[in-house]
Amino acid sequence: DILFVLYWRSWPGMVATTVHHVFGIFVWTMLQQHGIMHMLGLVGTISEVTTALVNFRWFLVKADMQNSRLYIINGLMLTVLWLVVRVFGYTWIGLQFFRLRVQIADMGTVGVAIMLGWAVGYWLQLFWGLKIAKGAYKVLTSKGTEGETITTKK
Repeated sequence: DILFVLYWRSWPGMVATTVHHVFGIFVWTMLQQHGIMHMLGLVGTISEVTTALVNFRWFLVKADMQNSRLYIINGLMLTVLWLVVRVFGYTWIGLQFFRLRVQIADMGTVGVAIMLGWAVGYWLQLFWGLKIAKGAYKVLTSKGTEGETITTKK
């Protein structure tokens, strides 16, 4: 995913996505290097299930299918999965960090680095989750007559 971000340099979400991936790689490196918190790493990996839907959305946009039922279904699935695996998942990780705060504090700089990585990742999950939720709300509340396609572009 990061390779596509770096290849397609000029798009509105590029900075946030790059920060997300850089911090993700950093935190993974710390987890692997110190052999710790495998369950937390697993939650982070599971959250990547949403990437397929994000990428599929991009293909639908490039195919000019923003008004299709498939685009709407993909967006609604992305909204639900993002909330469950990214927002709730990262919240759960934060609760585990709080529970393990003494052990993490004993790790010194590595513990601080892991916490910083989580904090940036969590902020990005909320940032993108809010954007996705606003898009879903817009689609679900748009007025259309029966048989009319729902327009998601302004």
